[in-house]
Amino acid sequence: MVSHVIVFAFLAIAGVAFLMLVLANIYPAFGTGISCRLYQAITGIVPSPQETKPGLPWYCYPSECRFSRLKLDGSSADAFAEAVAFQAYRCWRCAEQGKKPQDIDCAELYSELSTDEAAVAAALERKGYCEGMPDNETEAGESTGCGSENRLFFLSNELTGTVAIRYDSFAHRIVVS
Repeated sequence: MVSHVIVFAFLAIAGVAFLMLVLANIYPAFGTGISCRLYQAITGIVPSPQETKPGLPWYCYPSECRFSRLKLDGSSADAFAEAVAFQAYRCWRCAEQGKKPQDIDCAELYSELSTDEAAVAAALERKGYCEGMPDNETEAGESTGCGSENRLFFLSNELTGTVAIRYDSFAHRIVVS
């Protein structure tokens, strides 16, 4: 009797998995949503510290939060600074203003031009991103007047070539390198 229940339970689970697989092939958004919720449920049940749990797969993030790679051809230094400011702001929103428990690689920008932290802070202010992405002080200690906190960290003041933007969940800030 007990063995029959186990067999039926196994067949039911296999049937649901097969149905999900078929629906995922016919309608990919259905499979992605189901698999993301299933993944979150399984990792939520597993008893382990939050820091050791793996992050979500890339397809579980909303499309605006997925990693983007941009090449800025023939643009000005101000346009490059504005692109860095926008990607940092977008990354901060995707990190839920510093509340996400896992690191997020947000963007990689490439330009033959260069810019610096002061220009990016000015672009943040010009575009109205200071409320959502505070950067009130440069790494050199100069005040920028953009927000009440410093949540944007530059590994180098001079940004040239390839610029990576990511969320550091340990420090709760956006790192630009």
